[in-house]
Amino acid sequence: MTTIDQQQYDELRRVMGSDIGVLVASFERDCQQRIADAQDAFAASDFERLRRIAHTLKGGALGMAALALAEECKCLEGAAKDTDSAAANLALRRVEEHLAITLRVLRERC
Repeated sequence: MTTIDQQQYDELRRVMGSDIGVLVASFERDCQQRIADAQDAFAASDFERLRRIAHTLKGGALGMAALALAEECKCLEGAAKDTDSAAANLALRRVEEHLAITLRVLRERC
């Protein structure tokens, strides 16, 4: 799956104009905070909180045209819903990895 849907991102950039960098920076801060919250929820075995965080991350990723990240967030959401600790741990690591890739790509395209 592609990291960024180029057509959707181009439209977002057209709408945002010169503020696209501000949007990307805000997305980065929000995601980093939510990842930290997800790590805390996982450590506490609070799967419902982890599911909600993953759902919110997925929505944010879709809004930024970050399809691969959204897909990984969907996997995390499902693992949390199933209270599958091993799957949630793997999915959380994959979300973190895809977030790093996504942020690099978004910064390059600002």
